[in-house]
Amino acid sequence: MQTIPIKYSRGKTAFISNEVDINFTLLDFWAWAFSDVLTNTARGILAEFIVAKALDIDVKKPREAWAKFDLEYKDCGIEVKSASYHQRWFQKRMSTISFNVPKRRAWNADTNQLEEKSQRQADFYVLSLLSEKDRTKINPLNINQWKFWIIETEFFNNRKRSQHSITYNSLIKEIGEPVCYHQIKKTIDDLIKK
Repeated sequence: MQTIPIKYSRGKTAFISNEVDINFTLLDFWAWAFSDVLTNTARGILAEFIVAKALDIDVKKPREAWAKFDLEYKDCGIEVKSASYHQRWFQKRMSTISFNVPKRRAWNADTNQLEEKSQRQADFYVLSLLSEKDRTKINPLNINQWKFWIIETEFFNNRKRSQHSITYNSLIKEIGEPVCYHQIKKTIDDLIKK
């Protein structure tokens, strides 16, 4: 059987019963399921959305959860990873910042098959850090609290140290300081041109 296309939905789309709208909408579901954008899974999707907006990617084309990479921009694949010093749950100390960037086998929705070879599927990684250290001020919707490292995949493929993950200290030492939201597009455009 063929794949089922993803449809763009608006929040006001109603649930139905016997072809009649009932008293709740898709927005009600989204608010219930995704209000906590600090939790790891939702924060990761939020980071993808933030990067998509920074790159002026049409977000009316819905996210494909099982795609080879998170975003496509100028014929390049982009994988977005996120981390935060703070989690929703009780913490004795802030989280240590580390990003997992392993090779993996891509899955093809049209064939329901995994590729034979493990590799990094994207051309670029955007490592997104929710960088606020004051737990009382943490707000994932505040763009100024996010910092980003844009890294060509070749960096990880050629790296002598761990190729599966990278820590904050290694990022600063090997890549340098992160960029802010407003610098994402120019940084990626410059890397594409080179």
